[in-house]
Amino acid sequence: EVKTDDTNSIGVFRTKTGGTSKDPKFVLRTTQSWISSFEVINSLQKEKENYLVFGDLTHSLALYGMLEALYLGHNVHHVQKLRSKSELKASVKFEPTFVYITPTQIRFVSSFLINLPSTLHVFVGGGRLNSQTREMAKQIFPNAVLNLFYGSSETSFITISDEFTPVGSVGKAFPNVKIKVEENAKRITFKQI
Repeated sequence: EVKTDDTNSIGVFRTKTGGTSKDPKFVLRTTQSWISSFEVINSLQKEKENYLVFGDLTHSLALYGMLEALYLGHNVHHVQKLRSKSELKASVKFEPTFVYITPTQIRFVSSFLINLPSTLHVFVGGGRLNSQTREMAKQIFPNAVLNLFYGSSETSFITISDEFTPVGSVGKAFPNVKIKVEENAKRITFKQI
C-alpha cells in the first residue's frame, strides 16, 4: 500500500530497485511519469509498430516495454522466457519493428543466429553493452538504431545513447530530463520535467 498526503495522486505506485550494488530502495512513482516517457518514445514512431519485448513482466524493462506498447496502441509479441529456437522463429514471423531487450538476452538470441531486418529501433537496458555484445546486436538487428538507456521503472529514462555516442559515455539526457552534477562530483541529481 502506498500512503500519500496528496488525495489527488491517483495512479501512484511504488517500485523497488534491483539492489545489485546496495540494499534495494523503494521509489514512489506516478502513472503520469511513465506516460510522459511513452509519449517521448511515440515521437520516434511514424506508424503502427510491432513491439518485441523479452523477459518476465516482473522485470522492469519487460513491464515498461509491454505497457508502453499497449498504451501507444501497438502490436506486441512477448517472449517471456528464452527457451528454444522455435520460440525465436515466431518472433521473426512477427516482423518486429521496435524491441526492448537486455545485453544478456542479446547474447542468448545471438547464439541462435536469428536475424530481424524489420527492426528499426532497439532499446537496450538492464546492463552495460560491451563491444562484443554490440556487434552481436548489429548481427541480429542489422537495420536498427541501438538506443542504450540508463534508467528503469524506478527512475524512468535518465539518459539515452545511440551509435554516435562515444564509448564509455551514458549518452545525453533523455528529453524532458535535467541533469545536474554538483561541484563535489559525488552526487548527481536528475529531474524529469
